[in-house]
Amino acid sequence: MAVVVASGIGASAPSAGAQSYQPPFVFLSGSETAVVDVTSFASRAERWNNARSRHRDDAIERAEALAAMQRRVEAQEAQAAETEEAGDSESAPPATSAPPPTTAPPPTTAPPPTTAPPPVTAPAPPAAVGGFGGDIAGDGEFGLLPPADGPSPEQWLAMRHCESRHNYRVVSPTGTYRGAWQFSRTTWDWVAEKRGHDHLVGVDPIDVSPAEQDLMAYELYDINGDKPWPVCGRHIR
Repeated sequence: MAVVVASGIGASAPSAGAQSYQPPFVFLSGSETAVVDVTSFASRAERWNNARSRHRDDAIERAEALAAMQRRVEAQEAQAAETEEAGDSESAPPATSAPPPTTAPPPTTAPPPTTAPPPVTAPAPPAAVGGFGGDIAGDGEFGLLPPADGPSPEQWLAMRHCESRHNYRVVSPTGTYRGAWQFSRTTWDWVAEKRGHDHLVGVDPIDVSPAEQDLMAYELYDINGDKPWPVCGRHIR
């Protein structure tokens, strides 16, 4: 069986008396001969690994930026509350002398008593689809604030209300869509792998914190826009 060895496409055989030739790698399989350029293959593998590392670093940096923004907002809210409390205590009016007594007006006939209206019963909170309860966020609450360069917080809240009534433990009747943003397990794992959140791969969305569910929703929107939410996505367009 003849073996043909080449250093590259279009390469010519070494001339007589030339330095001994060492091919990159020769693999024989039956009657066929394959030439593998090990250097090119290793270079491609290295470029792939470098790209994946950069992608993971970008995802971590983005998550840290979102967390830092959340901490700044909480600190500003706490400082505003302290300032308001201090202003209330300073603006209290000083005690004054009681005014002189005035002559009481003549008594008047009291109007007949009226029947008090029946008490208004507050509506019950929406029940979780699939029977789960708990972890229901208020209308203005986030586990993690949305990025400033996308839809506004009000738009995100409107979509979350449409998807789950703000319930981070909600499950669709079929069990396919889960959590406040109604992820399927397949989409959840895909986003987690694509954005480097390996600790969330294979985890049920309803079993993680509201902040992690919010982060995954923002990551999915960054990848595919509002398309993953064909009905409620109209709120973030």
